[in-house]
Amino acid sequence: MPSRTIDESLLPRPPQVLDTPALAPATRRAAERLAEQFKLSAEAAEAFAGAAVDPAEVRKAAENPETLYVPGGTLYGLRTRVWARRVMPDPRNPRLGPARRHPVAVVPGSSEDARFRPIPEPDPHPNRRPELELRIDSREHLAWASGISKRFILKDNDWRLSIRNQGVMTEVWLSAVTLRHEDGSPSVTVPVTSEGSSRLTACHDILAVRSADVPYARDDRALRSIIRALNDTLLSEPSVEQAEALRCETIPALLLVGFEPHPGSSANFATAIRSLVALRHVEPPKPWNEAAKMGSIADTVLEALESAGLITTAEEDWLLGLYTPAEAEAQGFSPDLSVRAARIVRLLTDTDPVVHQTIRAAITGQTTKQRISNKFKLEVAAALILRAVGGSEERDKVSDIYRGLQTAYSDAMATGTWNATYRSTHELVTQALADCQRGGDGGPAALELAARAAYPLVVSRQLFADRGSRNNDQPDRRAPAGVIERMRTSEWGIRQLGQALEDHAAGRGIRAVAQDGALIVADDMGEEQQVTDTWLRSTFPPPGRPVAPAAPETAHEKYLAALSELGVCFDRLRLGVQRLSAVEGVDGRPLVNSEGVEPGHADAWFSELMGLVQLIPVWRSTFVARHGGPIAATDLAAEPEDDEIDPDLDVELDEGEGEETGGEVSGWAEDGGWEEEA
Repeated sequence: MPSRTIDESLLPRPPQVLDTPALAPATRRAAERLAEQFKLSAEAAEAFAGAAVDPAEVRKAAENPETLYVPGGTLYGLRTRVWARRVMPDPRNPRLGPARRHPVAVVPGSSEDARFRPIPEPDPHPNRRPELELRIDSREHLAWASGISKRFILKDNDWRLSIRNQGVMTEVWLSAVTLRHEDGSPSVTVPVTSEGSSRLTACHDILAVRSADVPYARDDRALRSIIRALNDTLLSEPSVEQAEALRCETIPALLLVGFEPHPGSSANFATAIRSLVALRHVEPPKPWNEAAKMGSIADTVLEALESAGLITTAEEDWLLGLYTPAEAEAQGFSPDLSVRAARIVRLLTDTDPVVHQTIRAAITGQTTKQRISNKFKLEVAAALILRAVGGSEERDKVSDIYRGLQTAYSDAMATGTWNATYRSTHELVTQALADCQRGGDGGPAALELAARAAYPLVVSRQLFADRGSRNNDQPDRRAPAGVIERMRTSEWGIRQLGQALEDHAAGRGIRAVAQDGALIVADDMGEEQQVTDTWLRSTFPPPGRPVAPAAPETAHEKYLAALSELGVCFDRLRLGVQRLSAVEGVDGRPLVNSEGVEPGHADAWFSELMGLVQLIPVWRSTFVARHGGPIAATDLAAEPEDDEIDPDLDVELDEGEGEETGGEVSGWAEDGGWEEEA
């Protein structure tokens, strides 16, 4: 069955009343202060003051400017909010890189992408003022370059969805840039982004502002009219578009207003700006690893739940991993780490509206993720669960364990109805077996059992995450959750999950059990068989791939071998359809979609398939009547899981270690073709 997740859009920020644009005297006083203190030209000071939402705030910030150290000197900056309509994204955004058409490769004027020469790097001010000069052919040259930059950014680094909902949350860096026109037009000075062009481009697109018009269209009266109209909408209920505009009209900014070189240094304002930007984009700090990122989010989530009174302070500390097992028991919590793991999974995927909303608000406060899924919540849970893994473990082992925990909890655990309790392993196994024998899939008890058992199976490294196809003896490419899901829906699997919990609690390796729950003896010496990743995957195969006996002799063993062969045939059928659909014509579309299949072949195949469609439900019903099992019929048209195709058959489409290079056939599409899942 296809998995079901709860995907939700980012929680929008409530729109707020905008400040009324400042009057000319306030703007003039701010400009005079900037020019006097930082030696800016009158034009640059006026451009900064005119862009500021509150010029008085700029004057106050000038009393204690921020210092930003760069090679060769010190930059000075002022934090404030600016009107998005008064500042301009860099028309020669360095992010374009190789996409820019240079004359050495393409003659200017030979195509639309090369109608002009690329806009050059800005020059330092001739009088060493903390501002820049940019030479352009004309306004048309600026509009062309700005348009190319916009198209590239909105395709390569599109922030519009996040900004529509949240506005710009981190400041852009602005430098005063004077545009010198080679066609003799008057020069103009405008604040231009040294960093943050993508965010400002998104704002301008949302506001329907043409970025190239910003330097030439400063109209105070028009700005006041726009702001007044938007504020009036808050008296009732603004439309979606009006709410987005209210979030985007102002943005946080760092005005780069001064530079002081080191004694003897040849650095100037232009090189200092390039150095500052390079610290963020060329040699940025090393990103946090995934576990650290998720761990930070998890801390915030638990803090929010505790602040809302949904968990106690003691439980927060328990889940954060601040108690030793003995201390946890003294506080009234379970010292069993698998019980803690199940509680974390259940809490972070709780569908109670209040809990759910609290978690959602906490996550959206820490990330700009556009959608929050159960998968993401389970990855956050994995970071918390990982804290129970001893720090003495080798780094590679911890990394493997984290990857396993990230994919050890199925969507059924997030969407299913179950509670994290303190019931004993024996009680859970007994209840799950009773539910399974009544024709179910183990019910809530099996879900809780699986949520607990995932911890020892992964942490003991007896069940691994997908290890890729290179030098790998895994029988399949399922995530641990796929194996555990298969186990919790069968009596044998339930008994094995229970054994995993008992053995781990006793501090020994997890031993394999037979279908009746008895320990499996591996050899004549009476050595008990240990569970391995390969054994688990072979014993609890994915649906549609029965396991064949090693040397079938009896009629029943031959029956099982034939079932296994039929499963392989289905794998080959899916792989054949996948390969057929992968053959593309000159137009890039699958050739089978345009050429079709000769009717004689198509009719013969259809007849064979219809015969199977009629047989398979009968076989299923016979098995349920004889052995028990889920009463509700399986949706035979549902999409198979990604990992159902035998990787041994998929050698041409699966070459990378730990990743899949081709989409897998997942089911019939509405138009009668096969869907591919990327």
